Amino acid sequence: MTRSNAREIVLHLILDMDYTGEPAGSVVETRMEKDYYATLRAENEVYTDRPNQKQMQYIEAVSAGIQEKGAELRAYISKYAIGWKLDRISRLARAILELAIYEILYVDDVPASVAVNEALELTKKYESAEAVAFVNGILGAFFRGETEPAAPAKEPEEDAARAEEQPEEQPEEQPEEQPGEQPEEQPEEQPEEQPEERPEEQPEEQPEERPEEQPEEQPEEQPEEQPEERPE
Repeated sequence: MTRSNAREIVLHLILDMDYTGEPAGSVVETRMEKDYYATLRAENEVYTDRPNQKQMQYIEAVSAGIQEKGAELRAYISKYAIGWKLDRISRLARAILELAIYEILYVDDVPASVAVNEALELTKKYESAEAVAFVNGILGAFFRGETEPAAPAKEPEEDAARAEEQPEEQPEEQPEEQPGEQPEEQPEEQPEEQPEERPEEQPEEQPEERPEEQPEEQPEEQPEEQPEERPE
């Protein structure tokens, strides 16, 4: 038998305890009686196998714990079933919620996520889709409101006592200055020199080549013409 099957048997025992008002031990003993247990196989496949010793311990402990913590479990359901009175919730849905909340709070070897998922699977098997959403909403609100760790508030008296226990801080002793010793001067940090921007070199202007001046040509001097001498 699996733990899921044992959990479903506990659900049936919760309904029996709620209906008969008998102690958990008596209800478990009646349902687990060999001949009676054999008749249950025809009604539900969960009774095909008998629980082993480990699963039997789980069934007995959880059934007794839910009966013992019943008022606390129902108070949590009322707190998070906003807008719903407890007597308006079906007995089966209420039993599934009690089982899941008890496992989250008190069964160490069942993770909270497993308890919620198993509760939803049981609701799907026995209830409508609307009931599945209802159970899921209540368990989600319960998990966020009751199991997420909150930062502990500090007690003022404890803080004051701790402050008294702390030794007074002694001022640090400054070393005496020795004469003649000059404190080492730290060189001032020089800003990094930025390289000077050099203007772009302009190519040298070449003087225009002027054509050599040619001396002006002087007209050739013509000899003066002498008048011809005429014979007298």
